Amino acid sequence: MTSVTEAPPETPVSSRRAWFMLVTLTMLSVIGMTIVLPVMPFVVQQYLPQGDPSLAVWVGVLEGVNALCAFLAAPILGALSDRVGRRPIIVLASFGAVAGYLVFGIGGALWVLLLGRVLQGITAA
Repeated sequence: MTSVTEAPPETPVSSRRAWFMLVTLTMLSVIGMTIVLPVMPFVVQQYLPQGDPSLAVWVGVLEGVNALCAFLAAPILGALSDRVGRRPIIVLASFGAVAGYLVFGIGGALWVLLLGRVLQGITAA
């Protein structure tokens, strides 16, 4: 006997579509990371004084903040996805990643780059 609260079984087409979307979003996230990492030293160098030796430190800070934000936000986004569903959280995370990359791409100052990496890290969780 089935209960009223049980979800109907997924059809093969909807399961395939969900799998395709999940793989596509994961691939885009990985592509975003691999595009940002090689150019990050050149972007950061624009905002440092000439001859400043702290380029490696700033690149490390930007990546470390990204990883820390992802680590701290993962349980929160996981609990939220349990409450409201996976799909809305995945869509929110995708738009957040786009916003983070956009803020990082616009730049203007080191704190803007940091804000972009924080935003991307929070939504990468």
